[in-house]
Amino acid sequence: MQGKTPGAEGVIWDLSHLYKGPDDPQIEKDLGEVKARAKGIEETHKGHVKDLTPQGLHDLVRELEALNERFARIAAYAQLDFSTNCTDPQKGAFLQRIREEGAEIQRHLVFFDLEWQKVPEDLASTILKDKTIEHYRHYLAFLRRLAPHTLSEEQEKLLIDLSPVGKSSWITLFEKVMAHLRFGAEERTQEEVLSDLYSPDRNVRKKAHKDFTEGLKQEE
Repeated sequence: MQGKTPGAEGVIWDLSHLYKGPDDPQIEKDLGEVKARAKGIEETHKGHVKDLTPQGLHDLVRELEALNERFARIAAYAQLDFSTNCTDPQKGAFLQRIREEGAEIQRHLVFFDLEWQKVPEDLASTILKDKTIEHYRHYLAFLRRLAPHTLSEEQEKLLIDLSPVGKSSWITLFEKVMAHLRFGAEERTQEEVLSDLYSPDRNVRKKAHKDFTEGLKQEE
């Protein structure tokens, strides 16, 4: 089977159930609404988390959950769209932009984790025992366990600001570099070569290993 094409050339994910394309007007609409709501939540609740009733806390967490899910849809589309062609600079730029938008949204919402962690233990314990909060009890308890590892609001916001140009950017760069590389005499992609490592034929696996290793050495 070595050297034969799989018959799926040009086949890519159908992401239309998320958005029709990077220029789909619905993306801008959803993004604008998420950003506006995140800002509104900050303006309404920042400085008042400690004063929330169990019902109020439940409603706020539910709203944060819905907001994160809505943005996650946009972020998932951007990442999957980029994955269909890592060599396309427009797809890379779109992914980077969505990451930056996500950082801006998170800046507005980071106050919640910090303020909830600072609620006195006796009050937090009482709230967590309330039946109203049952659905989010584990999540809220988990946030409080992270308190020793949480920085000040200013420092947390700095980390958020750096996140779009931090680890994720290096991963994207790696993906772009690897997408351009070709291996062996057939000039196959990384995915095509690595898939042969699972072949039941030892010679196919051996050749794949050799092609991949030699291809990487050429980039040193």
